[in-house]
Amino acid sequence: MNSTIRQHRDYQPWFDLLSALIPALVDIQNVDWTFDPRTFPDYPETVRNSLWQSFISYPKLRTLSLLINSHEHDVGPELFLRPIPQLYELEVEWGCEHVPHPNAILQLSHMMMSCLDLESFAFVTFESRALPPSFTFTEVFEPTSSLSRNMKIKRLEVRQFIVTAKGLKQHLRHFRSLEKLNITFDPSQSAATNIGEILQLLRQENIFLRAIVIDAIHHPGVFEYLSSYSGLEQISLRIRNPLDGSPQLIDQFFSRVLSAQSRSLRWLELGGNESTKWLKPLVGEHQKAIERCQFLERICFWVEITTDDLLQNKSEGLVSR
Repeated sequence: MNSTIRQHRDYQPWFDLLSALIPALVDIQNVDWTFDPRTFPDYPETVRNSLWQSFISYPKLRTLSLLINSHEHDVGPELFLRPIPQLYELEVEWGCEHVPHPNAILQLSHMMMSCLDLESFAFVTFESRALPPSFTFTEVFEPTSSLSRNMKIKRLEVRQFIVTAKGLKQHLRHFRSLEKLNITFDPSQSAATNIGEILQLLRQENIFLRAIVIDAIHHPGVFEYLSSYSGLEQISLRIRNPLDGSPQLIDQFFSRVLSAQSRSLRWLELGGNESTKWLKPLVGEHQKAIERCQFLERICFWVEITTDDLLQNKSEGLVSR
C-alpha cells in the first residue's frame, strides 16, 4: 500500500482521519511526503509527534520519499525529521531555491544512518535548480564515519552533487554491496574526471555494478570499467557534453562495452537532449552489436530530426532504429 501526504493549514480533519486509520494501516510499505519545513511548525507539537510516531509504528514501511519544497527562498536549518529505523529506501528530492543549510544536511544524514537495513539512498535536486557547485557528496556522508557498523547500500542516486573518487573512497565500506549507481548533473568542471575515477575505484575494489546511469563518458576509466566484466543489466548514458560524442567513443561503446555485456544487458538507453553524434542513425555494425544483446527488454534512443527531414519526408533516422 502507498500513501501520499501533503501538508495543509487546515490540518485537524486530516489528522483526525489519520488517527482513526492508523490501527488499520499496518500494511503500508511506501510513503510519499511533500514536505515544507517552513509550515510544519504551524502544526501543534502533539500532531507532529503523532505523525512521526505513526510512521515508526508501521512494521512493513520500507520506502520514504521526501519532496522537500517551500515557497520561501531559504527553509532554514531545521527540518523536524525523525529516525525511521525500518526503512530500506530513503529518497530525498530537494525542491528549494537555496542549498540546504549544514544543519539540515546533518539531519538528513542522521535519518539515513538510523536505517538499520538501508539498501537504497537517493538525494537529488530539481534539474531546474542550480545549486552552488560546492555542494558535495562528502557533506552528506561525512557523519557516517562515526558509525560502528557498515551499511550495505545497494543503490545510490545523486543529482547536482560533486561526487569524487576520493570522497567515495572515504566511505567505501558502506558501498561494498553497491549494484546500482546513478550520478548525473555534477556541476563541477571536473565532472567527467570524477565519474571516470569513481569507476576506476570500483574496478580496483572489485565492485561490479548491475545498473549504471551517468551523463559523462569521455574519461578513459568509464569504458574501461564497463567493458571489464559481464553482468550489467542496465546502461543509461545520458549524453550532454560534445566531448562525449566523438565517433571513436561511439565505436568503442558498441564494440567493447556492448560486446562485454551482451549476455546480461536488459535495458539500454543512449542519447540526450543535446545535439551530438549519438542522435544520428546507427551504422550497420552498431545495429549488429545491439542485436547480439539477446536479453534486451527495453531500448531508448534519442533521435535528432531536423526541419529539412520533415520537409523532405526523410525517415531514415527512425527506420534505422
